[in-house]
Amino acid sequence: MSVLNWTFENFTTPDTIFVAGSSAGSIASPFYAGLVAEQYSDARITQLGDGSGGYRALEGAALVNEAWGVASTWPDWEQYADATAENTVFESYYLATASRFPDITMATYNAANDSTQNLFLAVLGAGSMPCWNAFNSIMPTSPMGTAILPMANLLTAYPRPTAPKRQTLQ
Repeated sequence: MSVLNWTFENFTTPDTIFVAGSSAGSIASPFYAGLVAEQYSDARITQLGDGSGGYRALEGAALVNEAWGVASTWPDWEQYADATAENTVFESYYLATASRFPDITMATYNAANDSTQNLFLAVLGAGSMPCWNAFNSIMPTSPMGTAILPMANLLTAYPRPTAPKRQTLQ
């Protein structure tokens, strides 16, 4: 949070912000995109997570959430009202941020045969399940009841909960 606090103090009115994360950083990138959106309500914000879509085992998410102490960093948003380390999976951060800030463009990139994600899937309790199977079978819907689309070797933009605002250039 120190870097974000420094950024908020030193960049008062940015027009465009890109929040990205890779691997473990990908898990947190939608969460931080939400914090950035809260601070910079007039900025155009885009988020990209690279290489964490296979980490879908609920038990594994609970272990990581507890180890990282994430519950202590959740903002006072209605999207986290019933969240616990045990019931929050990594895509919950996408869903919470997209719900609260529908104008953020959010996306994730994952590869079906990502050896690093396959290793972490095993560590998180999904056995030797390859990423493609994890995308399709471990948790086809989130705890919040929203369908999660399978992703593999492609860039998937998360749909916005409401229709985007359209602007016509004159």
